[in-house]
Amino acid sequence: MKKIYLFSICILMFLLSACGNTFDDAIKTASEYKKIQFEVHDHNNLPSIEEIKEKLTPFLKEIFLETEIANRTIALSINVAKTKQVNINPEKIEFIVNDKSRN
Repeated sequence: MKKIYLFSICILMFLLSACGNTFDDAIKTASEYKKIQFEVHDHNNLPSIEEIKEKLTPFLKEIFLETEIANRTIALSINVAKTKQVNINPEKIEFIVNDKSRN
């Protein structure tokens, strides 16, 4: 599961850097993406996979969204919220950048 998570972060960071965004903009966009991916406001009224997919569409190309759905990373937060009967609100999202050229 950790590999899937790291893979999705790497893909997201690659796509964002290819678009010419500044480093800080890329981190902000990646944070927004992860918040949408994992946030569940009301465990009694869970969003569907399609609703989350629609919100994530501006961030990823269709093929990467389909990969996320196939790997069940989009459904992870929904399943946890449903099973544990809790709302999920990511409060602190941090990224570790392994870019030796950035000092």
